[in-house]
Amino acid sequence: MQAAPATPITPALASSSSNASSSGPDAPLLSKSAQPQLPLPLSDFCVMYALSNDILARFVENGYGTLTQLLYTTLQDLRDMEFKRCEIAAIQCAIAEWVCNLDV
Repeated sequence: MQAAPATPITPALASSSSNASSSGPDAPLLSKSAQPQLPLPLSDFCVMYALSNDILARFVENGYGTLTQLLYTTLQDLRDMEFKRCEIAAIQCAIAEWVCNLDV
């Protein structure tokens, strides 16, 4: 039995449409309207949302230091950085949870 082709998982990032992300490999991971007030270090973000040290290391290896830099990062960028599918899903879940916490 052949598996169905993978489609990107793009969670609704918040109930507000201004924070919701577009879907597709070229859509940014983080909406510009959801950017943090102060640059949040990715090391802090990874700890806060239980992202693995491997995920953090891959971001650092590719020159990422703050959550704000994800404004310009796409799903395709994550694939190009050779993130595993489960890591991409974990990143998307963490971003979705972070954006929902912005609305609180």
